[in-house]
Amino acid sequence: MRTLKKALCLVLVLAMVLTLSVSAFAVDKAADYKDYAKVENKEAVDVLTAIGVLNGNDDGTFGPDGAFTRAQAAKMICYLTLGTTISNALTAGATQFNDVPATHWAAKYIQYCANEGIIAGYGDGKFGPDDTLTAAQWAKMLLCALGYEQTAEGLTGTGYEINVTKLAIKAGVATADELTAKFNRDMAAQLALNTLKATCVEYTGGSKIEINGATITSGAVRSDVKNTKQGETIKADGWMQFAEDHFGDLKIVSGDTKDSFGRPATKWELKGNTVATGAATPVVTFTSAVDQKALDKALKDAGNYTVATNVTRTVNGASYAAAAEKPSTYLVSSVTGAWTGNGNVVELYDTDNDKVIDTVVAIMPTFAEVAVK
Repeated sequence: MRTLKKALCLVLVLAMVLTLSVSAFAVDKAADYKDYAKVENKEAVDVLTAIGVLNGNDDGTFGPDGAFTRAQAAKMICYLTLGTTISNALTAGATQFNDVPATHWAAKYIQYCANEGIIAGYGDGKFGPDDTLTAAQWAKMLLCALGYEQTAEGLTGTGYEINVTKLAIKAGVATADELTAKFNRDMAAQLALNTLKATCVEYTGGSKIEINGATITSGAVRSDVKNTKQGETIKADGWMQFAEDHFGDLKIVSGDTKDSFGRPATKWELKGNTVATGAATPVVTFTSAVDQKALDKALKDAGNYTVATNVTRTVNGASYAAAAEKPSTYLVSSVTGAWTGNGNVVELYDTDNDKVIDTVVAIMPTFAEVAVK
C-alpha cells in the first residue's frame, strides 16, 4: 500500500494541530480540558483526544486559540507512527539543520522525520522548529498524510497554495470556509478530523527517483486505495479512509440523534464507547434554486446517488410531510419546489452510507413584521 514515509507524513498532519506530545497533564476525554468551553470544533477535539492524538498542555488546557510549531509536529509524527515507547527511545544527536542543535528538545524527532523524507526544512539549512503554520501548509501536510505526492500534484514551488487549496477541497481535507477562516489549533483539529474521514490514495506505474533523501514518483497514476485491510468503519464505500487504515478501533455509526435544525448526527465510537457526536456531512448542499436537471446532476456528481422511496424531510427542525404527495415525489417536490432559493439552505443526507439519499433538511430564514413608530 503506502510507504512508511507517507504514513509518517500523515502523522505530521495530525501532529501539528495538536499539542505537544506527552504532557504532565493528560486527559481521558476532551471535556476535561480546563478551557473546553472555548473550543468551537468540539467534535474534532473530542475524537482526536480520545484516540490519543491530543493531550492538552501542561496547565490542563487545550489552548484552542494557540498556534502550534513545526517541532511539535515532528514529535507528534513519531508518536503517531512509532508509538510513545519507541519514539522516546530514539537516539538524540546532531541534526542536519543548523537551527536544531542536539540539545534541542525535539532534535531526535526532527532528525527521524528528516531521515524518513517527511520533512526537508527550508532548503537553506534551517528547519524553523518554532515557526507556526498557515492553513494551506497544514492542509498540504494532511494531503501528504493521505498519500498525495507533492511533486506529482504541484504542491511545491511558487503559488503552491492554489493547488493545495483545490486539492484539499476535492479530497475532503478542508472546505473553502475552513481554509479562509481564522487558523489556530481549534481549526487545525477540524482539518485533522476531516482527514480521518478522507480516502487514502496511492500511485502506480512511473519511475521512482531519490531527491535530497525523499522518494519522488514520476509519471505514475494516482488512484484511491481499496479497503482490503479490515472492516469499513468510517464509510461503506469500498475505499480506505485514513481512520480505517490507522485507527482500526475508531468507528462512525449512524444514530437517531439530531441537532436543533434536524440534521442527522454522526456518532463516533472507540472500542464500542461513544466518544463524540456531531452533525453528519451532507452529500449535497443547495444554497440557490435548482430544477430537476440540476438535482439529477448534483446527485450524479456526488457519486451516483439515488433517492430512497421514503425520504425524511425536516424544515427548521420540524418534521415535514405533505399528505397529497406520493413518497416517490418527496425529494423532487421539496428540493426543486419552494425549498431552494430565497436564502434557504437545503442539505441532502445519506445516513446509512449506502449511496441512497434518505434525509433532506431545509434551513430557512424567517421574518417577522414589526411596527415602526
